[in-house]
Amino acid sequence: MGQGSFLDIKCEQLHNLLISWFVQCYQPARRAFVVPCRGVIPLTEESVHIMTGLPRGQSKVKYYVDYKLEAEIAARIFPGGSSRPKVSKLARMVEQYQGADDTFKELWMLFIMSTVVAPTTDTKMSNRCYPMLLDIPRANELNLCKFVADELHEHLSNQKYTRGCLLYCMLRYFDALQTDHLELEIGNARFAINAWSKLAVDCVGALDVQEYDTTTFGTLELKEEYKEAVAREMGLFGGPEGFDSWRKLNTHPTCTQKQRVKAFTIIQTFSSKLNILLSSLVQGLTESSDTESSENDGDSYNEDVETELSEPEAQQNDGNVNAEEQIVSPVVDKTKKVRQDKRTSPAK
Repeated sequence: MGQGSFLDIKCEQLHNLLISWFVQCYQPARRAFVVPCRGVIPLTEESVHIMTGLPRGQSKVKYYVDYKLEAEIAARIFPGGSSRPKVSKLARMVEQYQGADDTFKELWMLFIMSTVVAPTTDTKMSNRCYPMLLDIPRANELNLCKFVADELHEHLSNQKYTRGCLLYCMLRYFDALQTDHLELEIGNARFAINAWSKLAVDCVGALDVQEYDTTTFGTLELKEEYKEAVAREMGLFGGPEGFDSWRKLNTHPTCTQKQRVKAFTIIQTFSSKLNILLSSLVQGLTESSDTESSENDGDSYNEDVETELSEPEAQQNDGNVNAEEQIVSPVVDKTKKVRQDKRTSPAK
């Protein structure tokens, strides 16, 4: 079924405080988590696969309500019971089931969807899972990674911070941190879900929490691959290090950690957008309009500059000519009239 990684989840408990902070760092327009003054962590299908090991096939996940299909399948796998049993009951059915046929696979799929992949705040399983059971024989061909990424994007964009695959969010952040200097026993598992233990999560979480606010994180540095974007955005301050110096110089002594994080998140967003505007401006000013071959690029550049300079000059010259005509013409006309009067006047 392509979900073997879920048989050996190392950390069975979520770090709720960290997740609550991290999901609020999400910026829908960038489809990424922007950690203040640290870096940008994208939400992608590939990262979902690396974190969870879920299949990334070509088939779309069918996740919607179909009451007719729900009644048919529920009558078969939950005879005499509700079509939406509690997740705890579903877990017991998975543990007690004998065999590994399609019915077991259906129960297993309903269980991981309701607890890890697409959990809700309800204690009962979601009936939107039923249509995907039609693809149980080809479960490894489902693109569950795209499903997780899209669901998270939708929920976080609407500020529904308790919906979606929060296990992915937790692992995504911890895996993006620089932890090589720490003595952690993470191992060399293929997927993060099989590497990060509860002990490792608790230890790193304790090191990453802010000193004056236990609900705010972001103390540790991110890996270099996530710093590139923030380095570009903070270019106006001389990069992240320059920004830190500027921050320390301009922060009021009475500022709390929560106020500090909020303020610098706004400044980072402003700096990012201003950087984009300035980049577009410079590109527009320096963009060549020449259509000739590349062999004449040097000459074309000079011609373009001359053309750009000559056109305003020509307009200025035209303006000067018009101004001179307005001043000189009346004088010329009056002179002509005086001469004509002298010719026509009688001699004395």
